[in-house]
Amino acid sequence: MNVFLNVDGGVVNNNPFDYAQYALMGDYEAHEKTADTANRAVIMVSPFPEPPDFVPDGQPAAELVAVLQALYPTLIDQARFKPAELLTAMDPSDHSRFLIAPQRDVDRVEQTYKIACGLLGGFGGFLDEKFRAHDFQLGRRNCQEFLRSIFGLTADNRIVAGLEGRKEFQLSRDPAKYAIVPRLGDALPEVALPKWPRMRQADFGVLMSRIKGRCDKLAPRFVQAQTASRIFRALGRFGLWFGQGRVLGYVRLAILADLVRRDQIEGWELPDIAGISSDDAHLVLAELVNPAYTFRTPDGIARTTHLSRSIVADVLSQLQVHAGKPFLVWQGTFAGQQVFTLASRKPGWLRSLPVIRQAINLLEVPTID
Repeated sequence: MNVFLNVDGGVVNNNPFDYAQYALMGDYEAHEKTADTANRAVIMVSPFPEPPDFVPDGQPAAELVAVLQALYPTLIDQARFKPAELLTAMDPSDHSRFLIAPQRDVDRVEQTYKIACGLLGGFGGFLDEKFRAHDFQLGRRNCQEFLRSIFGLTADNRIVAGLEGRKEFQLSRDPAKYAIVPRLGDALPEVALPKWPRMRQADFGVLMSRIKGRCDKLAPRFVQAQTASRIFRALGRFGLWFGQGRVLGYVRLAILADLVRRDQIEGWELPDIAGISSDDAHLVLAELVNPAYTFRTPDGIARTTHLSRSIVADVLSQLQVHAGKPFLVWQGTFAGQQVFTLASRKPGWLRSLPVIRQAINLLEVPTID
């Protein structure tokens, strides 16, 4: 048996459209593309329609680690999206290239987050089966709409010859065109919009226990593989024992922050706040969960979320009165400035003691945006 290492090709080219196009068309420019002459086409399926997050003004800091952290998601987006190919697919006059992208609207209002598996950089489907089930049904619904309203040619194109005048094959958006792949039989009834899924708290606990189990198995092997020195291995095992809890705590909050941001976990559904959308309120709340910071300020949250300071302040104020809820907000003072965090993350009573507080701060300096 041959053993070898490999990397997913999507790391370099997540959308190898050019290979499909060349195999189908050869010289793309030499083929017909109009609605009455096109005789072949490529359908692009894009599961990641959500725009990338932009870093706040003044970020990243002029430091090596910060720059690399900001560069990594940029490289992913570059591999995922190719503007030249998308622009051609969006051209209504080009009938040799089409695009199916997720669309999710509630009461005719397009939602900010389309697919449930979009969290964690597109790996959210590993968290809960309900996320995958939602996206599968949404994909069926979107594909059905694509066939019904977009994927068609005019009656003088020989591919749809004989369909002229047959209303059941006319595209809903353009009656002058006829469906290339008409919906018939069981494909005719409209697929219902699936309900936005939320992960149960119990399932989130199971997920974290499995992550811990995986860490328990892999971390010692990782340390052992780095050096043959018994001394350094012993130091590495001590470091694992000392820091594993912190690492797992960070991972838990990082995952939770994304679930909260997209309203995908039970128990974190927010009450209505007058004049503020649910998406904006969840953005602010997710920043309080963010493990990168101990405390947050309204100005810092506003910079990160690109929301106005008044919206941030309103959300923080409204979420300080819901005792017993996981999204209860705590307000305090640190280093002479007003700070916020979740009540579940507020400093313990030991930090209120002057000498102990100073000692703890020397070991772990609180981070404030």
